[in-house]
Amino acid sequence: MIIIFLLFFLTDFISALTRLNLEGKIFREVKISFFILPIVILIQKKLVIKQFANILKSFFYGVLTYIVFVWGYLYYFYTIKHPSFIFDFTDHYVIYVLARETPNSIHHTYIGLYILLITILIFTNTILYKKINTLIGLFLTLFFLINSFYIGGKSTTILLIIFLVIILLKSVFKGVKIKGFKYYILGLILTVLVGVNGIYEWLTVSVKQSLGLRIDIYKRCIEVALEALPFGIGKDKLNNIPLDNNLIKGERLITHNIYFNELIINGFIGLFILLIMIFYICYVGYRSSIIFLLFILSIAITGLIEDLFVRQGGILFFVFFTCIFYVSKQKIESFKLL
Repeated sequence: MIIIFLLFFLTDFISALTRLNLEGKIFREVKISFFILPIVILIQKKLVIKQFANILKSFFYGVLTYIVFVWGYLYYFYTIKHPSFIFDFTDHYVIYVLARETPNSIHHTYIGLYILLITILIFTNTILYKKINTLIGLFLTLFFLINSFYIGGKSTTILLIIFLVIILLKSVFKGVKIKGFKYYILGLILTVLVGVNGIYEWLTVSVKQSLGLRIDIYKRCIEVALEALPFGIGKDKLNNIPLDNNLIKGERLITHNIYFNELIINGFIGLFILLIMIFYICYVGYRSSIIFLLFILSIAITGLIEDLFVRQGGILFFVFFTCIFYVSKQKIESFKLL
């Protein structure tokens, strides 16, 4: 794990050597977690294993606190800051408030991933590992799911629904007796219907806009990637590439894709190391725990539409939980979240 993460941290330097050009950034500070965190966690492996449940509890309360804060700010925004505004669950302006007005807000894709992971932890802890009371587990699962619709991203919410169904199916195939199984199904269906209805107006507009934008971006990414092969062009040059090839000035190209981003910056070498890292962790997750596997799949799939490795909100989340799941894989099925 340390070797793979170290290689990914060094991809900028390795690709710069292959290009025989060491100008610009050859060590990106945003990727420093790939170098430092695995070593620290390995050194403190016994402590991490001992505190595994407490780490996950802290994450649970952190996500919960952020959700409470967000809704508290929305109340303040509509009743005190702008009392003339009318709050409406189906109004996409709520999304605007969360993204543009809420102080210290987290990007919807990142908070969506955080909600996804904590919901998976709660749900598996309830129906597979029998560590949480059924009613409490169902309530918390549906609570985080409905918040994913309003606070998280579209892709992470869809993934969360799919993953919850996968966990249910796994429990059925394993012969796990689920008390109140029909209530899980009914609650899941009703929550999805309420969530979709609540964001339907915003969803219809957003899907059309984001889908069209992504298609244009990926077409441009393919053009740039073909020009950048085989060794890439480096992060500095990517920052100066226009979204529209016919415009010298204007909006810059943001790949919105971890695979295109690595291919353009570091060529085949960067993409190869990234894929090796993803596939290896998927393999470890498959061999150890459904929680670990679904976690890494959420990163790999969401990475198709968002570049998660350009912000610490994505990198630290990925590296930290990958490392603690990796060293604690023997305890994943025995921990008690609540």
